[in-house]
Amino acid sequence: MGSLLSDGHHLIIRSVTGELRWGYRRAAQLCDLTFERYASPTWTLTAKVTTQDEYAVSQRPLVCVLPDRRWQFDVLTLQINDRLLTASLRAQV
Repeated sequence: MGSLLSDGHHLIIRSVTGELRWGYRRAAQLCDLTFERYASPTWTLTAKVTTQDEYAVSQRPLVCVLPDRRWQFDVLTLQINDRLLTASLRAQV
C-alpha cells in the first residue's frame, strides 16, 4: 500500500515496495520508497535496497515500478550507498 500527499506544489508518494527493472529483468528490489516532486517534472526517490543484481543495476535504461500503484518512472540518475538508494526520475505518461 502507498500514500499520496500534496499541498499543491510539493507532492510526496510513499510505497512499501517497488523495484528497478532493466527491460524485463529485475535489477533491484526496493522497500520504504519515498518519491518527492516540487515544481519541476523531475522526481527524487529515496529507498532501501533489499536485493540487487549488480550487473543489471549498472545498465540503462532503468525503470522504477510501483506494483501497487502501477506507476512507472524513468531513472535519470542513480546512486546506491550502503543499501540506501537515491535517484532522480521522470514519470512515464
